[in-house]
Amino acid sequence: MPGGPAEAVGMVVGDRITKIDKTSTKGWTLARVIKHLRGPVGTSVILTIHRNGAVFEKHVKRALLPSRETIAALAIRSMAYRRLRKLEEATKEAETAFELDSSNEAAKIAMAATYMDRRNYDRALRLLSGINNSATARILEATAYAKVGDFRQAIDIFRAIPEEKLSSKNVPLWKDRADFLLALKPFVASKMKNAVALKAQGRYKEALIQLADALKAADAM
Repeated sequence: MPGGPAEAVGMVVGDRITKIDKTSTKGWTLARVIKHLRGPVGTSVILTIHRNGAVFEKHVKRALLPSRETIAALAIRSMAYRRLRKLEEATKEAETAFELDSSNEAAKIAMAATYMDRRNYDRALRLLSGINNSATARILEATAYAKVGDFRQAIDIFRAIPEEKLSSKNVPLWKDRADFLLALKPFVASKMKNAVALKAQGRYKEALIQLADALKAADAM
């Protein structure tokens, strides 16, 4: 797990443990290896590692590793605090979840949401862009793009979300949708204003382009 005891001492994926506390692990089952790796929090275990032909020892300090369920619970709590506008508490829970496992998608979404609340849209987008199959991530991503003025990208992302994912029965997601539509309003208003001005100048083709952009955005609303 990212940030865990093994990573802290420089172990990487692919390292092969050949000894635990000087005892060979040859012939051991995975269950036996895990049993010997476990122990009281704060105690150390000596691992002999083989990596690309090299052999070396690592002294690993045992720590309490949180489960995915624990991290997900922290992320959910963060999002709940956010909806209650308790932003300090939301940030604290999100940061804890993200520090425990920065690769966890729920933690990424919660962390990105707190970045957005602090108007740090670029950092939010970096976290959200790598998350797949999450309507919440996509709506937050669309909102972030709208906030930085990239309305076309925002609209395209939002329109790609399956309609069934945007059910009004999903209250938290509906709130995120409302935030997105609110961020989109300045774009629609500016396009309509431009269309009216261009029409008054007799520039009908350009006016229609502006109107089409406004209608595309309004369709998302």
